[in-house]
Amino acid sequence: MNTILIGLLGVMALLTSIFASLTFRAWRESKRSPYYFLRRQAEQTMQTYSLVTVGLSVVLLFTVSYAMQPAPDNTTRMAFIENTKPLRIVAIDSKEQIALAEIEVDEAAETEPAESQVVKVEGATITEVAANLIASQSGLTAMTTNVADAELLASGFDRIETLEESSSLDPAELTLPPEFDQFAPTIELLEDTIIGTLSFSTEIDEFDLIALSPGRLFDTGFYTIYATFEYEEMQDGMVWSWVWRRDGQVISGGNEEWIYGDEGPGYVYLNPIEGFDQGEYTLEIWVNGELMSNANMFITDDIAATR
Repeated sequence: MNTILIGLLGVMALLTSIFASLTFRAWRESKRSPYYFLRRQAEQTMQTYSLVTVGLSVVLLFTVSYAMQPAPDNTTRMAFIENTKPLRIVAIDSKEQIALAEIEVDEAAETEPAESQVVKVEGATITEVAANLIASQSGLTAMTTNVADAELLASGFDRIETLEESSSLDPAELTLPPEFDQFAPTIELLEDTIIGTLSFSTEIDEFDLIALSPGRLFDTGFYTIYATFEYEEMQDGMVWSWVWRRDGQVISGGNEEWIYGDEGPGYVYLNPIEGFDQGEYTLEIWVNGELMSNANMFITDDIAATR
């Protein structure tokens, strides 16, 4: 068995074990979640991971069966053929060799030079150029041309949390996607109904349902992001929806009747099977078809440079 096949088997076995552990984790969350909608999310996640685990297991078994087949015989065999004509040796004059070399040089000279990689920037300050360069390398939208903010960006995002916190999406232009508006409320929205500020984190306190080390800048990869919030003056019978977007495009969400009382803490989470890629992610919480809270976060593949 060659080295490449062994490495492939190792990777397949590792992926299978990872998704199996994720399936077990989702199953455990479905049993331990205090709220029905959280259990529902966990069950959907468990089904997805279990299907992936089965698929990887089938591919792994197929690869192992292929690897167990006997290796083909690649032994080189030679036979002497008698009564053949001798090889003809042709001598090439040194002048001909020089002429051929000159032709190759001429052809190379006629080849168009490679396109320059130098970028010319006119009409911009050095801080603006640094800001947009760092933003492009981090996979973020060029956020500002303000000199103070540009110097902040050029210094390495030491105070990234002080940047504009609102989403690039205008809340006034947002609409609830039809797939997450499937229920009719039986209770009208109250004037004092509040969905608090959304906090993003990779961990939460399972008892108090609060975010641990919240932030708005995360690395690319495979993990779960939780969004915690406080709610007040909600009523059982209202209808709520949560919508996740990436760069403005809907990627996930849910919709159901509210059955969790008038106040308390809550959370939703996102763990895309393809992992988190670069971009701006936003979360919206809707109640009875009205947008009650929204917030954004950024995913970058160069988070070490932004700390």
